Amino acid sequence: MKKILISLICLVLLMSTFVFAEEATNVVVDPNMLTDQPSGTDLENGVMPISEEGTEPIEELTQELNDEQETPTIIEGDVFKYEDHTIISEDSVDGDIYIFSNEVEVLSNNIYGNVFIIADKVTIKSNVTGYGFIIANNIEVEGDLRGLYVLSKNLHIADGAYIQESIKTISNDVDIGGMVNRNLVALANNVKVQENAMIYGDLVSNANVEAGENSIIGKTTKLEGFENTETENNNNESIFSSIINFCLKLLTALIVIFVLTICNKEGFKNENTKVIDYCKDIGKGLLYVILIPIVSILLMITGIGFSIGIIAIALYFIILYLSIFVTSLVIAKLILEYKNKDSIRIRKFLAVGVYGVLQLVGFIPIIGSIIYIVALLLGFSFIMKSIISKRKKQNNNEA
Repeated sequence: MKKILISLICLVLLMSTFVFAEEATNVVVDPNMLTDQPSGTDLENGVMPISEEGTEPIEELTQELNDEQETPTIIEGDVFKYEDHTIISEDSVDGDIYIFSNEVEVLSNNIYGNVFIIADKVTIKSNVTGYGFIIANNIEVEGDLRGLYVLSKNLHIADGAYIQESIKTISNDVDIGGMVNRNLVALANNVKVQENAMIYGDLVSNANVEAGENSIIGKTTKLEGFENTETENNNNESIFSSIINFCLKLLTALIVIFVLTICNKEGFKNENTKVIDYCKDIGKGLLYVILIPIVSILLMITGIGFSIGIIAIALYFIILYLSIFVTSLVIAKLILEYKNKDSIRIRKFLAVGVYGVLQLVGFIPIIGSIIYIVALLLGFSFIMKSIISKRKKQNNNEA
């Protein structure tokens, strides 16, 4: 009886037109893909003939769709980002990365270049074939880098991270949980090397190091003369904040100088060949700085041209702000002309360097302030000469 029942069940399943599946899939099939159409007899019997040739286009179409979905996103060339929250999530980047942001996440699989970051918080989970140059408050490294140069408050190398060469850092707290193939050089208040971490080279630091028993293969060297007192900690934080602010100023200079170069491709007029010519420009700049606000205020008070006075005051402060950047561009051009290597691209970056030097010189008491003010007046004069020259050219064209 049992055998008969089993035979009946098998027969019903074989003759049934129902198919049970775990999940339904919607597939659109082009009728042209099917080489053989089912005959009436086949349909009556509930049998759908299967053509091996007809299934090939469907398989090819499915494979093409899968290939399109799996196509990796690749960035060719360098990446420049200036955002509040920057995420690099493409599959790979074939170039260097320059990021200035509040929060940065580098999540790409591969970065075939170096990473330059200034931010508040940085997280790196990528495989970076180049070096990392990072200035930030908090840095978390979960990926791989060739080498790491850091200025930070907190640096954490997570478990599983790998630094092919060395780490050199100035930080408050350094926590190593991954692998460092060479040395760790740290000027810090606290350095901790986890039990599961590994430093194959030497550890050089001024701090008292807390490390696992077998975590450091090389020798540990204590730097003398860097006592960690509370006063020095406050000084370190102040120095770190100053460095961050200086880097942000350089970033601002880079953006402003690039914009100035785009807006004024011909450059700013500088036909001076003698020192006396530059002295005349300084004098003109001083006159502009004094007279423009006086004339603008008189226009507003007398009611002759209140709106014109407001516009003039606004332009005055804009020109005053841009003056130091213009002077930097002019000095950079003079240096390159002297070297017979003048090019717009090199001039931009050299101008940023000149701006940085002027900012540092400004910290020198009295002399530094005088030099900075002179540079400001020169820039103001160059801008006014450029405006007047363009105005004359327009009038000549109209005439």
